[in-house]
Amino acid sequence: MKEQGIDLSVRKFRGLAGPKGTPAATIAALEAAVPQLLSDAKYKQIYIANGLQPGFIAHAEYVGFIADFGRQTETFLRETRVIK
Repeated sequence: MKEQGIDLSVRKFRGLAGPKGTPAATIAALEAAVPQLLSDAKYKQIYIANGLQPGFIAHAEYVGFIADFGRQTETFLRETRVIK
C-alpha cells in the first residue's frame, strides 16, 4: 500500500495461550513480563522497524477483545460476501 501512497495500519495481534486452568501465578508472571519486554528499547526498535505496534491486553480483558474481534471480522466477511 505504501508504494501506492497509502499509509495503512492493519489490526493484527499476537499473543500467548495456555491451557484452561493455568495457575493465576503463571498468568500474573506473564502479565508482568510481557509489558516489560515490550518497553525494552532494543526490542521495541526492532518491533517497530518490522511495521508492528507494541501493545498489551491483560488476561481479564482478552476474552472480550477476542469476542469483539470475531464479531467485527464476521461482519466484514458477511458485508463483503466472503461468507453467507
